[in-house]
Amino acid sequence: LTGTLTNFYASGSAANAAVVLESYLLRSTGHPTNTRGMSTMIYCGGLAYPADGPGGLTLFACHEATTSVATTLSQCVPFVLAAGNGGELSAAQQKYLSKQTHLKVPATVDDAARQLQIGRAVYTFCFGRHSPATVLVSDWARHVEECRQEYLFLASATFFYALIAAIDDALQAYWKSCLLKTD
Repeated sequence: LTGTLTNFYASGSAANAAVVLESYLLRSTGHPTNTRGMSTMIYCGGLAYPADGPGGLTLFACHEATTSVATTLSQCVPFVLAAGNGGELSAAQQKYLSKQTHLKVPATVDDAARQLQIGRAVYTFCFGRHSPATVLVSDWARHVEECRQEYLFLASATFFYALIAAIDDALQAYWKSCLLKTD
C-alpha cells in the first residue's frame, strides 16, 4: 500500500494519479470504478465537503463505473427532503447539487454494499486499514452484508440515500474535526 500511495503522488498529474487509484481499487474490490473526480481531490489535498453539499471524500463518489444506481445525486433533491436532512434546501445547495452528476445514489442493497466496499478501499488507500474512517465504513459494510435479507425489503433509492448519507455525514464530521484540531 505504501508503494501504491507513493506512486499515486509521484505520478506527475491528477490524471495519472487517477489511474493508480483505479488500479488499486480494482485489485482491492474486484469492481471497476470511475473515481477521477475523487482522485483529483485526493491528489490536490481536499477532504471535506464544500459548504453546499457532498464532495471531497464522499461515499456518493464510491461506485462502480458500470453501476445500476438509481440516480445521480443531482437528481436527489426529493431524496434529501424525504430523508429529513434539514427540510428545505437553499438555492445555493440546489445549484450545487444540480452539477454533481458524478455522485451516485445506490438503488439496491447490492449497490449500497459495493459503494461501501469501494469506500472502504479508498479510505484504506488514503488513511490505512486501522484509521477511524476505514473502520467506520468497514463496520457498515459488514452490517449491510449481515443484514442483506432485511435490506432487500427496503430496496428504494430513498432508503439507501438516507443510509449512505448518514454514514457520509459521520465521516465528514470526523474529517472536519481533524482539520480543526490544533495539536
